[in-house]
Amino acid sequence: MINFDDKIYDIVQSNPGILEFLIANGFENLANEKMLEMMGKQITLTTALNAKGINRDLFEDNLNQFLQSKEEFSTDKSKIFENYDKNNDVAVKGVLPCPIRVPLTDTIDEFIKSEKRAFDIYCDLEPASNGIDSIRADLNSEDENKYPDIITSAGFEFFFGERVKSLIDKGIYSSEDYEINKEFITRDVDLKDPKNNYHIMGIVPAIFIVNTALLDGRKLPTSWEDLLSEEFAGKVSIPFMDLDLFNAIVLTVYAKFGMEGIKKLRRSYHQNLHPSQMVKANKNEAIVSISPYFFTTMIQDKSLKAVWPSDGAIISPIFMISKSKRENVRAVTEFLNSKAIGEIFSFNGNFPSTNKDVDNHLSDDKTYMWVGWDFIYNNDIENLIAKFTDLFTK
Repeated sequence: MINFDDKIYDIVQSNPGILEFLIANGFENLANEKMLEMMGKQITLTTALNAKGINRDLFEDNLNQFLQSKEEFSTDKSKIFENYDKNNDVAVKGVLPCPIRVPLTDTIDEFIKSEKRAFDIYCDLEPASNGIDSIRADLNSEDENKYPDIITSAGFEFFFGERVKSLIDKGIYSSEDYEINKEFITRDVDLKDPKNNYHIMGIVPAIFIVNTALLDGRKLPTSWEDLLSEEFAGKVSIPFMDLDLFNAIVLTVYAKFGMEGIKKLRRSYHQNLHPSQMVKANKNEAIVSISPYFFTTMIQDKSLKAVWPSDGAIISPIFMISKSKRENVRAVTEFLNSKAIGEIFSFNGNFPSTNKDVDNHLSDDKTYMWVGWDFIYNNDIENLIAKFTDLFTK
């Protein structure tokens, strides 16, 4: 239990993992060890929150979720793969959106146990909230036999960093040539990578949750252009804690509206909330919250209205890459791209699947806004994300 009246330095010393949370939630100056020593020994966490105007209740809710997640996955993950045969077996690692991780891992476990094979399958899929540090550590080795055979992750941050791009350039990782669900094509969105480096398994659509009780005479925002208007300056909650979605939002806004659009989005920014808080009117001071479509199913307050933007829900993709030259690996990626997995993604359209045989049950008016492969391949994605993150955390 964290005592908010303790000095920040003492809190960090007693709970080393909490420094990562503090840096990502308004206290980025603590990344400097000297600043942590100087400032952290002088002020309490309560004083620091008050000085920055950060709502303590919201901060504490987010912190508790973070600590619970860390505790759940603090076991030694190396034991999962201790019997892995690099020449024959298949190792799957990745992170997935929390709402679908459990049913997906259960289905994958059933597949692993369903038949006797000449190879074993080892799988470790963590919730996206845990981040991808363990996979980064794997890929930092110069021995490619230590790399997972299949990697899946939501968002842009991981796959378009220099390390992963270099491994793709060397031909270590690639994608199978899968047909994409025609529902995306009819909505003028082509999610098929023309270079077959990456496969998109499914997507997280970003929509609006509007607190109509706070509109105060304003017109209901129905598009991203509305959201970027001066009328909503300082009135928009952006899910900075959900970095996958945040990165997709800023990259797409930049691709469609330029740097002027990013400046307008920063002007609109009011507070950082986890999507689970956005659906609670008493926890949300913003007029508009940008949220994954899934969380609209949790809305109970009548004052909160879900709005699918008329110019399209921004797409946060869930990518997969693999050592597809190996036959055993291809057998597993075929399953991961199967209708059975796709239907778990797409249940009620929550995470629309790209599998060609899946009906995502979304009406024709629910369109998408996609950053596009041309933008991805012609820009330094890693640098842009760092630049925009810096802009929103200052």
